[in-house]
Amino acid sequence: MSYLLYCIVDGNVEEPREKQSFPLLPPVSILVRTAGLGAVVSQTPAPTVDRDVARLLAYAEIIECYNRERTVIPMRYGCIFGGLHEIRFLLESRQREYRRVLSELDGSVEMSARVVLEEAPSLPLRGTGHSSRRLTELVHGAASGPGAAYLAGRSVHYSLREVSRMRCDEIRKSICGATEGKYLRCTSGVDVPEGKANLVLHFLVPREGVGEFISALQAPTMLRGGALEVTGPWPPYNFVCPPESRLLH
Repeated sequence: MSYLLYCIVDGNVEEPREKQSFPLLPPVSILVRTAGLGAVVSQTPAPTVDRDVARLLAYAEIIECYNRERTVIPMRYGCIFGGLHEIRFLLESRQREYRRVLSELDGSVEMSARVVLEEAPSLPLRGTGHSSRRLTELVHGAASGPGAAYLAGRSVHYSLREVSRMRCDEIRKSICGATEGKYLRCTSGVDVPEGKANLVLHFLVPREGVGEFISALQAPTMLRGGALEVTGPWPPYNFVCPPESRLLH
């Protein structure tokens, strides 16, 4: 028999008062308690687990269920162990690290904000004397031959990416300024697929301060045409790793 690990909790906490059951996954409980830590685990008959969307969503909902009443360290889907003794060894060998993380995250949840900039920016580009939109017009009007058009197009592409990142940085500062004092930590990332910039921010927020944080986000901000979407509270997925090793996806 193998075991699927969902999250790590303080070893003194009880099971959730209202625990959901999911047909796609076996019953879940805190099966291992050692070194002041607890492991939320379920039995699985196979040494591997299916990675279909329904099971991934059920796995995430179970972690959210435990996170509603206590602080958790969420695990990635697919953490399989050959026996409870292996999980016990994990908790004991890394107890100092897990206790530190639980202490840092205690009483906090994650809130996420996404800003999608739909329209290509029209801002001055450094060193060109033209706006990004005007530069695009010049490319189409002056390029002679496919080679020149390709190179000019790539130049505009990278220039637009730079301006999009500048806009995202401006919006990030605006959002962080509007919510100053309402969150403990923040991490952010920018993706620019096909010229459309996506700014994603994750905030570590005190549980009791979620309402104030959302209200602060609703205040006027310098989004400049971007659409703001706020989600949460979530388990602290983006705050369980040290800052230097944290990656946003």
